[in-house]
Amino acid sequence: MKSKLAMDKRALRESNTLHCRNSKGDGGNGEDIESLRIAALLHDIGKIGTYEAILDKPGSLTEEEFELIKMHPVRGAEILRPLEQLKDILPIIRHHHERIDGKGYNKSASLNPSV
Repeated sequence: MKSKLAMDKRALRESNTLHCRNSKGDGGNGEDIESLRIAALLHDIGKIGTYEAILDKPGSLTEEEFELIKMHPVRGAEILRPLEQLKDILPIIRHHHERIDGKGYNKSASLNPSV
């Protein structure tokens, strides 16, 4: 059985490739595609600081644990905020679990409302 890290790396590579291909097909310019590629690589950076016991838990998360996990997009945007060259991808990082149909999460959660 593959390790969780190996599976995560593979999923990230596939997701990154798919997003960039879709952007090209949608007429995205080179700068947009590069921003999307970088955002795909960094979108889960907010999981840094989340207890490994929660991230690696084999069973279902408790409601409290899931609430902690749901804050990772907000934390990720906060971590990247000081990096001026990444300012254009902050909204992607911050909102990557929101859905058009309203069923995603973190629409109202924010450590800093300007992200």
